[in-house]
Amino acid sequence: MTVEAQNPTSFPSATNLTPSIQTKVTESGNVLTYSYSVSNSPSSKQALGDWGFGYQQTISIFITMTPAGWLGNPKMGDSFAAGWTALSQPISPSGNQSGFQVEAQGLPGFVQAFAAGYIPLEKLPAFPDDQAPEDLPGSDILENSVKITTIGPTPLPSQFDSLQFLKYIIGLKEQAFTLGWISNGGVKTSLDAKLNAAQTALNNGNQKEAKNQLNALLNEVNAQAGKQLSSEAVALLQFNTQYLISQLP
Repeated sequence: MTVEAQNPTSFPSATNLTPSIQTKVTESGNVLTYSYSVSNSPSSKQALGDWGFGYQQTISIFITMTPAGWLGNPKMGDSFAAGWTALSQPISPSGNQSGFQVEAQGLPGFVQAFAAGYIPLEKLPAFPDDQAPEDLPGSDILENSVKITTIGPTPLPSQFDSLQFLKYIIGLKEQAFTLGWISNGGVKTSLDAKLNAAQTALNNGNQKEAKNQLNALLNEVNAQAGKQLSSEAVALLQFNTQYLISQLP
């Protein structure tokens, strides 16, 4: 028996939720592992049934862990997005689900994530003889979803310039502070001092001093990990700074 849809011309909204994502990055050889934990706010009106993040075409993503009751896909349709779909256990309001993991080369950077509310089968549009139109409003999860900033794999620079890459790291730090991933203004000021000193050293052609300042930055990042720096801020500063040091003579 065909279920009559209340609104056969579009999918129901999948944006009645407030998700959050926590990310931790670890290293094994040249490969970085991104471990994600996804939460659904108590104020959400929908369970969370799909989530994922976009990435650039030059990156190869491998899903290495998927929770029970979920299906992982390293590429969603024609879009370069890795994601997971709840088959039987969507994340209810106040709920949390860990166990989402990918591996990729490259460096941690900001990516856009998406999360969509779970829509029960009986609330989906139904069409005679299952002949759904090709372009059904709301059917694209990348459009009918809540957007979140998180971190994920990004490509190495195609042309490396030490000063430009250091400015890029400074930009990562600024956005991490804006997002609350650096939670203390004094710590930010201390990180700024080391980054600015490294920039001055590079401008003066003093590679050794630049390395000294960047290593001091890494020491502070490690000391503040889990304290004033979230796991996301640690990943952004640690791995990108290590890469910059490795490229200096």
